[in-house]
Amino acid sequence: MEQSSENSRASWKNMDVVKTFLKSCIQEISLNGRLGSSLKADSWNKVKLILESSRGFSVTQKQMKNHYDYLKEKHQAWLPITKKTGNIYDPATNTILMSNSEWDEYIKAHPKAKALRISPLPFPDLCTKLFEGSSATGIHGWSPSCTYPRPGVSFVSTTIDVDTLDSVEDLVGNKNDGAPTDYSSQSSVPIEKKPLGKKRKPHRLNWTLKRR
Repeated sequence: MEQSSENSRASWKNMDVVKTFLKSCIQEISLNGRLGSSLKADSWNKVKLILESSRGFSVTQKQMKNHYDYLKEKHQAWLPITKKTGNIYDPATNTILMSNSEWDEYIKAHPKAKALRISPLPFPDLCTKLFEGSSATGIHGWSPSCTYPRPGVSFVSTTIDVDTLDSVEDLVGNKNDGAPTDYSSQSSVPIEKKPLGKKRKPHRLNWTLKRR
């Protein structure tokens, strides 16, 4: 079994170990969710046990977290390359076809891509499953089910005409006509019922979205 102390650097050269690590992380996140953009403490312990029992690989939580962050940064640098035009990335061989000058320019814009130039992203499909959506922010991280406002919208104002409110009150009054209601227990003041006026034209609600 490969032993690893807290201060030593774990070796992740064995691709079977890396594959097991990625699969275990994906499974734990699907079962127990994330803590921020990473795993929960209990999930890290389970991944550690899986690596020890199935691969004979002993590693600390800190070392697993470091490798997790390393792969995440590598995936973030790899993803834009796969979307470039000109067939720069070959998914069949997991190879990036860029010249030295193209790499230099890309690394200037994406400093984290330096590690990607030395060695390819391992198991791109697994990395995508693990890291996709873990750092979504802004408008791309917003969904209709979110409890916070959509980014870019400062506030939503609603314009409601007073007559519209009166119409709603009239409608409620019509539904309550004939219904046995005991107001004596609520108030001793006699309630004077106003005669219904002419039917008013329906009013629309004007919603105004203001963007920053």
